[in-house]
Amino acid sequence: MLLSSDTSVGISKSMGLAQISFAEVYEELKPDMLVVLGDRYEIFSAVSAAMIARVPVAHLHGGETTEGAFDESIRHSITKMSHLHFTATDEYKNRVIQLGEHPARVFNVGGIGIENIKRLNAEGVVISGCGKNLSANIDPEAINAKVIKSDFSIKASTLLQKMAEFYTQCELYEQTGCVHTAKLYIDEDTFFIGEDIAQHNTIDKAIAKALLAGADVTKSFLMVSGRLSSEMVAKAIMHQIPILASRTASTCLGLMIAQKFGLTLVGFVRGDRMNIYKNEGRIRV
Repeated sequence: MLLSSDTSVGISKSMGLAQISFAEVYEELKPDMLVVLGDRYEIFSAVSAAMIARVPVAHLHGGETTEGAFDESIRHSITKMSHLHFTATDEYKNRVIQLGEHPARVFNVGGIGIENIKRLNAEGVVISGCGKNLSANIDPEAINAKVIKSDFSIKASTLLQKMAEFYTQCELYEQTGCVHTAKLYIDEDTFFIGEDIAQHNTIDKAIAKALLAGADVTKSFLMVSGRLSSEMVAKAIMHQIPILASRTASTCLGLMIAQKFGLTLVGFVRGDRMNIYKNEGRIRV
């Protein structure tokens, strides 16, 4: 997001600004090809600008479907603007061909990230930071934490409302539009925000502020701007925070850890929709 809003107007403006920026980058770098994956609207802006600049596009994971979201329309639009297509299954390959793409330029290569499954449970050190830090996976069996048994719950409408307000209360994000944020909600008058270039650090900052203020984090819910990775999920569990929510998706390992330790995990909280992945009992509909 380039603007501090996840409304339809905010997203549309962000897409427009992104397309302008990508056009300038292509003019300067003159790339031979653009390789993109998936169906995000940021990618749509990048591909649209590439099409106008006559930069060939290679699209990974085309032909897939996403029920109930505009991501599917974006993915198929990206397919039509692309020159090479690398799909995950024969079914998706056939769908790309049905969209009118030449069979000679459509290749079923399987899920390109499938090899990572072999390393999902490789025990590592939880790190705070991005950039050149080495990433680490967590073995769910090696986490020394209690199962979350908190009876804390919230209305679905409250979660949607607070996520909608999320970015508008983050000063650094308002100024730059390029940092991660975390918000720990205690009650209507009490919340704590952490902002940092590294998404792991945002949770540390928000929780630290809450603990220093004497807040009971076991009666709270945590919102984050990034994906619900194993590291983010583990941090919430270690502090017995019962609900973790994001406007993006969870990783497979994040789901496994949330299930084992009783964390309510919620992704794609956008507009009036959300995906409750695990332990849905704390979200009152």
